[in-house]
Amino acid sequence: MAAFTATARSIVQQLDPSLPLYRVRTMESALAESMRTRAVYSWMLAVFAGLALVLALGGTYGVTSYLVTQRAFGLLAAVGLARQLGDMLFGVPPHDPIIHAIAAALLAVAAVIANWLPARRAARTDPMVSLRI
Repeated sequence: MAAFTATARSIVQQLDPSLPLYRVRTMESALAESMRTRAVYSWMLAVFAGLALVLALGGTYGVTSYLVTQRAFGLLAAVGLARQLGDMLFGVPPHDPIIHAIAAALLAVAAVIANWLPARRAARTDPMVSLRI
């Protein structure tokens, strides 16, 4: 690299002695330095996105667990409250079974995703460890 820098400096001085020459480096080293910064930012973004996903799943698990312990009947309440909410719906009848089915399916999928990891961990636990007093 030092020989390259000296050669580049002498060629530039021969062409135009008033031109300054600084930070002489190869294109590979300039590209590597540029990509290193982007790689660090990408890694940090991935870590924070993973943390956000873990927090969201934990919150969903907590809410689902709470609702199960309270024995809330969301679908029955949705059908019962549809008349009061009918004025706010545009283009959808209050008792549309397809909309209720889609909402129930989406909530079921969210509950399965949020509860999958704790259920898998509980399934791996030895029953004798769980039954100890």
